[in-house]
Amino acid sequence: MCRFETLQKICKEIPKDWQNDDVQKTDVLFLWEGFDNKETLKLIKINPEVDRLEFLHGVIVWNVKRAGYTKSGMHKFIGTTVYKNMTARNVNTVRSLGS
Repeated sequence: MCRFETLQKICKEIPKDWQNDDVQKTDVLFLWEGFDNKETLKLIKINPEVDRLEFLHGVIVWNVKRAGYTKSGMHKFIGTTVYKNMTARNVNTVRSLGS
């Protein structure tokens, strides 16, 4: 599958209600080789009260309720091994690129 087709597939599988707006923040983490598997989820510490993660085709989609953003695992994510082996874009950008 070409990269654009993969991006389109990812866009279709991101939960429709996961947005980047005033209520929530959603980022797509494009994982580098060696981290582009579901096992990478286990390396990310989250707060289940505010964070939701989903693995899709070599990416992790991270959704956070903005009201609880200060309690999110995102704050401890920066500098981790996974963080050093990925690049992130917000879901609005990814959906735009995949359409």
